[in-house]
Amino acid sequence: MTAQDRALIFYDTETTGINKDFSQIIQCGSIKTDLKLNTLASQNISSSPLPWIIPQPKAFLTNKKTHLFNINNSHYQMIKDIHLQWREWTQDIEGIFISYNGHSFDDELLRRQFFSNLFEPYITNTNGNSRLDLMLVMHNIATFFQSSFEFPLFNDDGRISYKLEDIAKFHGIRTDDAHDAEADCKLMIEVCKILSDKSPEIFNSFLKISSKQGVMELLRSNGFLALGEIFRRHVFSYPVVFCGSDQNRPNDIALFDLSYDPDDIIDLDFIEINKIIQSGGRDTPIKKYKINKTIPICHSNLIDNKDIFDISFDELNKRALKIQNNQDFIDKVSKLPLRFEPGTKYYYSISTDVLGILIERISGLSLSNYLEKNIFSPLEMVNTFFEIPKEKADRFLPNHTYDRKTKKINTTDSGTFEDSKNIEGSAMSNYYDVNFYSGGGGLVSTAYDYMIFSECLR
Repeated sequence: MTAQDRALIFYDTETTGINKDFSQIIQCGSIKTDLKLNTLASQNISSSPLPWIIPQPKAFLTNKKTHLFNINNSHYQMIKDIHLQWREWTQDIEGIFISYNGHSFDDELLRRQFFSNLFEPYITNTNGNSRLDLMLVMHNIATFFQSSFEFPLFNDDGRISYKLEDIAKFHGIRTDDAHDAEADCKLMIEVCKILSDKSPEIFNSFLKISSKQGVMELLRSNGFLALGEIFRRHVFSYPVVFCGSDQNRPNDIALFDLSYDPDDIIDLDFIEINKIIQSGGRDTPIKKYKINKTIPICHSNLIDNKDIFDISFDELNKRALKIQNNQDFIDKVSKLPLRFEPGTKYYYSISTDVLGILIERISGLSLSNYLEKNIFSPLEMVNTFFEIPKEKADRFLPNHTYDRKTKKINTTDSGTFEDSKNIEGSAMSNYYDVNFYSGGGGLVSTAYDYMIFSECLR
């Protein structure tokens, strides 16, 4: 399927707050267009807040959706209808899902709420679909293309505003209904129309990098690339070139900042390069990004202003070629852990398993007995355990998982007491005769017990 066959799906949400883990979507607007931004279909759907959700007053002062407390549509029905509509829209044609700051908020919240309602959470970037964060596109536009697409000033000190409502208003687009999900989708479309009319080549270049494949094609192209970012309302420009990817995490890539002379970096040893990568920060020679999210980057040949960088384009292209032709340097970068040094940040891993062992060592109890004594029993969670009691075994249901390759549901039987005699006694392998309790998983419970636990956290 070619890029010309794709549809654009603009979407936005209104929520009960700004915390991705505890807020609820109460309205979702989405509009399907063709590549010329002609509207083909739309959906505007809402739900009442769930009874256990505590709304943030500021959210409702902004979106003015207090009437949704009195509607009858359930959150589950809304999420189901969104998922069904998006699947229908992308059944015969691949879609590019476009949001504004969606990578940081809307998309994450939708994934959580798709998942919690038992729907495939990654609908926006699987089965040929891809996603684009228009706010990050604006980072690059504001940095390199303000002669084509101007931005409003935040105040008189030169700082710009990249708020969608401000950009739309600056370009003469009516914003009376801003902060309504469907209205914000229309604002995005109108902003894109202006960008597409004034600079179609630039607009299309960002549509191409909405997918991982498109990003990698750009990264592996000849010449250097232009990375533009907005930080504290100031723009920062970087001439960069691809210099490696984490072999264990294919989404993680590294870019070399050509403001630095490659001759000062490429012959450093493995340990010295690692120190550069782990130092992080905005001004390091090697910068880390993920190709499964929008990178505010374009090819330098799109830029008319050849004085945008302190170094000439000819010199930057020569420096880019030095990096691209130095396979030894690329190999060294690719072998390094691009995420961070252990202990400097948090990343989901086996840390909870280690904590489980620490609890056992410090308390002198098995993890199962410790949790029972200190959590399950005080909360009266009578149906939560690592080992299923024999008298409750008939209530233990099989597990169902979705296979993305076959697009089928796989069923894993929960086994029986007799089966457990031939299975190793570790959590998540054996649910009847466990001798190793994992801090990272293996507990089974009921929806009612889990509700008790959730209320305790709240």
